[in-house]
Amino acid sequence: MSKRDLAWVVSIALAPLWLEAGDRAFERIPENAAGAEALQGGVNPWLYWGTYQRNPRLVQPPWRDGDDVVVGWDWSLPPAVKPSSRARLRWGFGGWKDGKLRKAGFPDGLSCVDEVWWSWRKLEPEEGQFDFNGLKEEIHRRIEAGCRGVIIRLLGSVWETGTPEQVREWQKKSAWRFNRWSAPRWLERYDVRKIEEIKGGERVVHADIFDPIYHEKYLRLVKAFGASGLPALPELHGLLICGMSFSNGEEAAGVKFQTPEQEKRWRERLQAWIDAFGGEKRKLIAMGDGPAMRINMEYGLGSRDGYVEMYLYHAEDRDRGQYIDARRYLCVDESNPFIANPDIIFGDENEEYSERQVDCFGPIESFNYRYFTSMLRFLQMRRNYLYTEENAVLPDLLWYVCHAMARTVQDTPDAWCFLRESYVRQKGTDALKNFERRVYQRDREGFETQPAVRIPHAIERWWLHDPRRRYDYVARTGKRIGFAVDDRFVSGRCRVAVKVSFYDGFHDAWRLVYTQGGKAAGSAPVECTGTDGFRTATFFIDADFDAKEMAFDLEIHSGGRVPISFVRLIRLQPRMETPQQ
Repeated sequence: MSKRDLAWVVSIALAPLWLEAGDRAFERIPENAAGAEALQGGVNPWLYWGTYQRNPRLVQPPWRDGDDVVVGWDWSLPPAVKPSSRARLRWGFGGWKDGKLRKAGFPDGLSCVDEVWWSWRKLEPEEGQFDFNGLKEEIHRRIEAGCRGVIIRLLGSVWETGTPEQVREWQKKSAWRFNRWSAPRWLERYDVRKIEEIKGGERVVHADIFDPIYHEKYLRLVKAFGASGLPALPELHGLLICGMSFSNGEEAAGVKFQTPEQEKRWRERLQAWIDAFGGEKRKLIAMGDGPAMRINMEYGLGSRDGYVEMYLYHAEDRDRGQYIDARRYLCVDESNPFIANPDIIFGDENEEYSERQVDCFGPIESFNYRYFTSMLRFLQMRRNYLYTEENAVLPDLLWYVCHAMARTVQDTPDAWCFLRESYVRQKGTDALKNFERRVYQRDREGFETQPAVRIPHAIERWWLHDPRRRYDYVARTGKRIGFAVDDRFVSGRCRVAVKVSFYDGFHDAWRLVYTQGGKAAGSAPVECTGTDGFRTATFFIDADFDAKEMAFDLEIHSGGRVPISFVRLIRLQPRMETPQQ
């Protein structure tokens, strides 16, 4: 036995007092309890992510130049790292007002934008009479308030909402509700086909966007928009091409092609916008799912979704570059057009974290964990545009996301693997392993792992989950855990920082193992201290990253009890960003 290994064994033997099973919060929750049910025993299983509070300001985690171990997760980056020029963030519906952007402490270089919701009804109040002045004024107001740019959401399909009784009541005291009536009223003279939807007592009537007269008039609007000078504004970062949906944003979830003529008209709509923008497709974001989304992709346009708060969504979704491989690892198809072209906008929303959303998303005690997991899923999906409400639930994590999103493998400052497991009803009901961003953990002979640290779902009916297993695991255990690092991220001899987050409450010790100068090397052992929480160890290493493809570059060796949650590699010499085309 080597001196290093002997010291490791002795360190375990001399470890502090250890927690009993009942002292670990996550082990005190009944196995399939979820939501409020998980709190009934008086234990908060989500305590590892802190106590929920509203934070109007980001926090920059300090960068440290030496090896150490700190409590919790560590989202620090070297001071030289700046946000990508492609990264965009919207700070809630009203985050651009009243100096909130300045007070929030966003990092220099980040493009904070706002979405300007505008309607066809406002742009063409009378047929053939276009007025773009109001829209231009709204853009100017946001730039004056500190936004780097705007994204226009141009609505136009809602004819009316509400029952006749509700409309009469709104006329008395809720005139703002009529703002959603986005289709111009003069269409009434053309007998455009209407589509009525009623859900949960709510009523929405759409003007059919595939009606031939509606389509003709809409294309005329697009041509006028192109002639208005708006597409050429540098402050205009994007325009959302909407469709039909029951929700407020007309996200095109209701766009279903029932005839070849309808598909033809959708294509004509997209091409009209491309022409209006002079072929500058990177500013155009088309809404839709399924066949509509695949056509949007074919035309080279961007995409914007919502609901990453339900972080298991789109797990098996080839249209968005997500798939579950044969061993149930969640993988990314980097040839997907939304991902392969970093200049187009590929966005998502992570916004549902206010007290009024408890009924929908579960106990407020769970919000920090959901925010943590959803932000990491956002990055795993390679998104470059984030809409989040005016609340940095985890201020240091949001600071990190501002620097990590919109990165390519060539210019990213770091790469990581979140060792986790959930159970989903997609591609067969089974495990869904890991969120990975260019660091890959894989089980193989001699490197077998088991999921560890069971955390209940925040609600009993989590979207896509297996109802028999209403929980996630947020770490993995194994005597040897192997990691392959993307060869494009680092190769050959490199100096990197490695940050490993682990659960601290088991009697064990672990160390990082790598190759240096063609020989095996490793860190000093890290001892668990017996506390019911997570810690992060940082190592600065000179290592050989010569392993190819999925061969292991790094390993973590332990006695097999310590749960490893997160492994992150940080370049110490950041690369320059490739300019936008």
